[in-house]
Amino acid sequence: RMITQNLGAAPEALFASFDEKPLASASIAQVHSAVTKEGVDVVIKVQRPGLKPTIESDLSLLRFLSSRVLDVYPEAAYFDLKGMVEEFEASLLSELDFVREREHIERFAENFAEKPRIHIPRVFRDLSSDSVLTMERIRGRKLTALDDNVDRGEVALLYLDCAYQMLFQDGFFHGDLHPGNVFLEDDGRLGVIDFGMVGRLSRHMRERVVDVIFSVLRQDLEGVARIW
Repeated sequence: RMITQNLGAAPEALFASFDEKPLASASIAQVHSAVTKEGVDVVIKVQRPGLKPTIESDLSLLRFLSSRVLDVYPEAAYFDLKGMVEEFEASLLSELDFVREREHIERFAENFAEKPRIHIPRVFRDLSSDSVLTMERIRGRKLTALDDNVDRGEVALLYLDCAYQMLFQDGFFHGDLHPGNVFLEDDGRLGVIDFGMVGRLSRHMRERVVDVIFSVLRQDLEGVARIW
């Protein structure tokens, strides 16, 4: 129903094949496997119906509760509860907008265009909306389930190179780059998925992160505190 409402036709009409049984399921969306009319294996991320009003209601309650905590415990202001709730709200609402996630994927694909071993999935704009996202299917092994014949050191360096570029060169990074979102493909590429949460670092912030790392390596805790 969500696919039909968002894309204007039933899955059977839009795809050569569509698996009604979810490939994966989470709190915000569930994912179905499909094959496009051109024969490309894809996954379709479908947002749960009626999710936005529920989340907006919960966020409103969270804002109210944080303000009440401050009324009862003024010292809680040191934790900046209001700022924490606002940051959480902005991040969560951003994850609900699949147009933003599509734009994130396209930007990562552009950033890694010169890195053939980093595989960012192709997005199908004509089969996507703000609540449905169709993208190339990434097949591979999770980094936590590699065979003994895999050179783990090489894979670790590839993973580190990917993260390093995001953080220190592009200043635009995947906000949830845990092993469950990274796969080692059979051709040796590192496939990355789930781009709903991203972060940005200005050049100044990147320089400060480097300073913190060097201070930690020198065990200069006062330096870490001074930088931040």
